[in-house]
Amino acid sequence: MSVIPVDLRIEPLSPQHLGELLTFYRSLSADVAWFYRPFEPVDGATLGAHLEEVAAGRCRSWAVRGPEGAILGHGFIGGLDAVPVLGIGLHQDYLSRGIGRRLMEWMLDDADARRLAVVTLTVMKANERARRLYERVGFAVTGEADFRAPGDSLAMERRLPTAANGDAPCDKG
Repeated sequence: MSVIPVDLRIEPLSPQHLGELLTFYRSLSADVAWFYRPFEPVDGATLGAHLEEVAAGRCRSWAVRGPEGAILGHGFIGGLDAVPVLGIGLHQDYLSRGIGRRLMEWMLDDADARRLAVVTLTVMKANERARRLYERVGFAVTGEADFRAPGDSLAMERRLPTAANGDAPCDKG
């Protein structure tokens, strides 16, 4: 069993983190980038546009930071003004340590607090590790999707726990 570093931090990102986020994406191995590359091309303009969406409130974005402060993983929920789409990726040196699950739970807690009725994602069929994680945190397959080639991926969604029981999401206050 792998040990999650005690000093692991998850923190929100903003436009000021552009350089660090760009460094993270450029550090990903070809194998990791094959499965996880939500931003094309990986450059300052594309990642800057993502972080501007965060600043405008249309997206949430988090970094997982390790003991030295470097970004080890990135997660986001985009499309907050439409159908929310989740993305998560970790640096290859930190896979299978429980860090991805911790980040997913963090992000889904945020989605639930915001009363997002549904959160969607796409996972390549060959990425069985990620699919198992998504299923463990409540995502279900809703059909096929295209990522790198026609039909190479699965569309998945997770419904707000109260919405899954037939209750309409609402703020209780």
